[in-house]
Amino acid sequence: MATTLRTTIIGGSNTVMEPGYLGQMLAAMSVRGIDLDIVENLAVGGTTSAYGLFRLKATDALDRSDLLIIEYAL
Repeated sequence: MATTLRTTIIGGSNTVMEPGYLGQMLAAMSVRGIDLDIVENLAVGGTTSAYGLFRLKATDALDRSDLLIIEYAL
């Protein structure tokens, strides 16, 4: 039986990119029995982590999530 984690993501261009690491990570986690249900993907390329925090605080996504993924340093 798979475990499902409601997930919010903030990050930069590497998180926005398709195909990119995010799709591969979702697939790899699923194979291992962990499904990441994306509540919000708040990633925006060409911005700073401060902007990511601003976007996160402007929504209720964190309240609806079990997991926060932060990518600003790939």
